[in-house]
Amino acid sequence: MANPYIINPRHVVDWMGQNTDEGTGFPGSFWIPPDQHERVYRLTSDKLEWTALRLGANMYDVANAMMFWTQQELYHRVDVIVRALDRGYIGAAPTLELKAYFNPSHISAHPYAYGPHAGRQHDYWFFRMTNKDGHYHLNQVYADEAHFPNGWCDWYPFAGENAWLVLALIYYYQKSDDSKALDIARHIALGALYLQDPMTGGVRMAPRGTHHTKEEGLDPEQRTIWYNTISTENNISWWAAFEQLFRITQEMKYEDAREDISDYLRNVFDRKKNMFATGMVHADGKWTHNTRFATDCQTWAICVLGPDLIDEWFESPGMAIDIWRKTKTEAGFYQDESLHGVDFTNWRALGRQPMISYEWTAGAILATRLLRVYYQSNESTYASEVEIDEDQMRRYCLSRMLHVDDQHLAWPYASGKGRSACRATGFGWYAPTEEVLSLASTIWMMHVHNPQKMFHPFALGFLHDQVDSDGNPFFRFFKWFDR
Repeated sequence: MANPYIINPRHVVDWMGQNTDEGTGFPGSFWIPPDQHERVYRLTSDKLEWTALRLGANMYDVANAMMFWTQQELYHRVDVIVRALDRGYIGAAPTLELKAYFNPSHISAHPYAYGPHAGRQHDYWFFRMTNKDGHYHLNQVYADEAHFPNGWCDWYPFAGENAWLVLALIYYYQKSDDSKALDIARHIALGALYLQDPMTGGVRMAPRGTHHTKEEGLDPEQRTIWYNTISTENNISWWAAFEQLFRITQEMKYEDAREDISDYLRNVFDRKKNMFATGMVHADGKWTHNTRFATDCQTWAICVLGPDLIDEWFESPGMAIDIWRKTKTEAGFYQDESLHGVDFTNWRALGRQPMISYEWTAGAILATRLLRVYYQSNESTYASEVEIDEDQMRRYCLSRMLHVDDQHLAWPYASGKGRSACRATGFGWYAPTEEVLSLASTIWMMHVHNPQKMFHPFALGFLHDQVDSDGNPFFRFFKWFDR
């Protein structure tokens, strides 16, 4: 009988290939079956959402694709993206710029200010999303597609996507010895160092000048809503990115930055509720917590910090599992007392039906595995509890894997069908109907689908590999599995 946990990665590679632009090398974040285009369009909220579904390449998704291609030793795929990141643009003339910078002579297009200095040299971060095809003038290139706006209009250089690019670039550098990848990772990190708030220790969500719908004008000093926002999810990612940069370079500025983020994370943890706050917002001269529950802020914290560090920080031998129990209570999707997965947040507060995020459930699978292995030597009841959770989530998610055809498979972005306007995640975006397949969900499920060989994207390694300590900040994870 075939092992249900063994999936041929070639089937995923082939699916990614049919949604990767051969001119730019960038993979699309979503894939819609051709015969479902009109139906899915009718279920979207507006042209911007449809454009993201059809053409968007989110840098977080791209980073996960880079990791997966690197695992498969498809270095030529990753090299194309690295060269584009190095250039700062993709596509033929007129090219589509990838980087956010400040240009005082063209401030309408380039208002992004990281620190007190001006000038194009401050081009640290990449926009969170680009058109995988590399085109700016959508109405000209896609003349037969009436559902797109005139031009590409997603210009948000956010912290989280850039942290994941750092992780992917370091992983590729480790496997290929391509020093250009490390150079780009270090350059991105300079932006995070500029945007790290000295009061909280958190990395701000975006540079000044980043557009927000509640702000008008072009002056970067008057476009500060995103600048005055700190995302916990983004900072968990930067914690891992700074750890990996310090391991590779041994430069103390990265270690110091990670320690500052540790201060931020301890600050936003609510001991009474056993949860990390979603983030902070600065207004009227002070920082306040955004207390909405976000599933990935809890599961990623367990994955990145580890149960050992969480229990140590909060001086409680069971705090890490209490965070997971809180997550199940708020966002767990149960049927017949079986945990199938996790929602983005507490759906009850949004007034909608529950749904499963396959990407975030994969993060929960990784978190429960780390919890189980950590607690099995000292709290066997904890270990047994999370072992059941991990197995139930994995089995259900594997049953929801979609075979596009005999040679291609992938996962949806989230379970359930219907209009995206009725499927709010709670964080400013909406989950498309489940006919839409997701690059992020698919790669994350490939990270964790095989319990005998799980890939840890923050630690940049397989948990069952024999790994030398050599200063790896995540060695404790690998060591647990080797004992």
